[in-house]
Amino acid sequence: MRLTTGVALIAHGVTRLLASPMIEPTILLVLAIGPGLLLLAGLWTPIAGTLVVIIEVWTVFSRS
Repeated sequence: MRLTTGVALIAHGVTRLLASPMIEPTILLVLAIGPGLLLLAGLWTPIAGTLVVIIEVWTVFSRS
């Protein structure tokens, strides 16, 4: 499950990063790719999971 989540976060971040020229989404996507890499490698899994939750909540509330 950790590998699937890590790959999904990285793929989503890179895909959106290439399509988004604005600065705020770019920062969020770069921050989302980092925990994705950590999850993929199995490093700091609880911290990476917490970072993913924080980033996604920030993304949800910044869009409204």
